[in-house]
Amino acid sequence: MPPRLARLLAVVAAVALVVGAFVLRGVISGDDDGIDGPGVPLVRWKVVCDADLGEACERLESFPGIEEVKVLAAGEVLGPGEGSDPLAGFDLWITLDPIADVVGGHATAPAGDSKPVASATLAAVLRPGSGCDDPAPWDCLLAAGRNPFGHPDLDSATGIVTAGAALIGLAGSDSPSRRDVGEHSGTLAEAEFDDLDGLTDDIYLPGRVSGIVVPAAVAESIMDTGRAESEQLGAVGIVDPPTIGVVVTPLRDDPDLVGGAEEVAAEILGRGGEQNVLTALAEAGFDGPPERSSGLPDPDVMYALWEELS
Repeated sequence: MPPRLARLLAVVAAVALVVGAFVLRGVISGDDDGIDGPGVPLVRWKVVCDADLGEACERLESFPGIEEVKVLAAGEVLGPGEGSDPLAGFDLWITLDPIADVVGGHATAPAGDSKPVASATLAAVLRPGSGCDDPAPWDCLLAAGRNPFGHPDLDSATGIVTAGAALIGLAGSDSPSRRDVGEHSGTLAEAEFDDLDGLTDDIYLPGRVSGIVVPAAVAESIMDTGRAESEQLGAVGIVDPPTIGVVVTPLRDDPDLVGGAEEVAAEILGRGGEQNVLTALAEAGFDGPPERSSGLPDPDVMYALWEELS
């Protein structure tokens, strides 16, 4: 082989080794410089984000590890119609714990693989004359005053977990059954169901509702207004309030997706600046530390309750 050709082949081989090592580093570290652009991972996730999380869903779109974000309310997943799966083709679901299990597991991995990123608890805002103590039991809240009690819409994840918390209070059991659903769903059905914006508007208006139950951070923001003082509103805690966790859930029982959930959760918890997702979650009412939900019924009982009330 001519010396000149040998030197040329040696250079080509050296360049190939460097490029190969560079690509391998990108695979290992998730940094794929030179293929999809600086800092873009080789694997990018398709994510469903719960509508209750507000602007947090929009901010997820800026994550380099996320390819697509689809915003859905929990009711759109629980009742999509025969033959339809709104989660099909997606990898991760950012929602309230344990909504993924309430769906029934037809498209989801066990929620034990979910990674928590934030949490909330519940509080009530009451019109004058409710007669409920602080903290208030659910039977008092739902019967307070002459007007119906405001409850988050059952198409929303917040509404579904709130109804679950109410069932525990009404049944007087940490683990209510389907029989309790039949016994107490009628009481819950008398509530006034609306989205959080509608509930927030109604509480200021005499004659609309006797009170509302919302995430505690939302209750605090209501009480910070001048209208709350002029209307003599009062905020109270709820007896045995639940913890409601926001989680990143893998949608298939796949180690790669479990790793993807960990990756996205870490990005949410670590991101600052204008695209800070935790700030947006706090604005939506989920201002607590990363925790799984507790103080709620089993998922099958919550599904039965949702089905009964819907």
